[in-house]
Amino acid sequence: MVTLEEVFPWIPAIAKALETVRDPLFYLHTAAAIIFLALAIILIAGYEPQIFPKPKFVRYHYKWNARMVALYALSTAVGTVIYGFGGMFWIMPGIMNVAFFTWYMLWVLPVLFGWPGIWAAASFEILSAVIFGWLNIPLVYCAFAYDFFLGWFAWKTIGRDPSFRTVKSWLLFAGSYWGVFAFFNTFGWGAQYVWWGLIPLPVMFMTRSAFNVIWYYVFSVMYPPLTAILYTLAKKYRLFWKDIDPQPYTREA
Repeated sequence: MVTLEEVFPWIPAIAKALETVRDPLFYLHTAAAIIFLALAIILIAGYEPQIFPKPKFVRYHYKWNARMVALYALSTAVGTVIYGFGGMFWIMPGIMNVAFFTWYMLWVLPVLFGWPGIWAAASFEILSAVIFGWLNIPLVYCAFAYDFFLGWFAWKTIGRDPSFRTVKSWLLFAGSYWGVFAFFNTFGWGAQYVWWGLIPLPVMFMTRSAFNVIWYYVFSVMYPPLTAILYTLAKKYRLFWKDIDPQPYTREA
């Protein structure tokens, strides 16, 4: 029987290297998950955090017309199919898997489509878990704490220019994805599985996180070309969130 180390020989080395910061990362991401869930609830209630020029929560409005509902439904359906069949194989059933295109969808849907994509990212992961039978409490919790809030964050940053044809676009990607989105997703999910007793802290937290370093960072070299293609298509068919007319997203002053 082929062992985990034989299939992924670099994982133990990464896990060992990260072991010295295991506890700080664990508690940091435990706290982050609580904060992200609170922010997701605030977003659902119709308020967005604003940092500049003055930190505050701003009321926003989104008009769900038929086109936006259809875009949400299509995104959720495609995400669900990819989650279930998109080249995924389980390392620990219901806890850890390899599904590059699933993680890409969680990021690119909000970036291109805005609110329909944000809701689709949170929805299709939960729906997939229900359909395929691996639903658990941490998954539902993280789907909103991470998929929803970090999807909104990705939209507010790289979603401003996901063309990857400008310096601004690349800088937004570097700061938004590598600096925030990938970092919190890499370590956050493992922390929640530890808290809910599904994996032990001494062994599996850093092992899962080591896997995520590969999936979220190394595989992200594929994101720019894929996103550039999808962005071009979204612009062509006027599905990119900025091109929708009349614009369904507005903010109060």
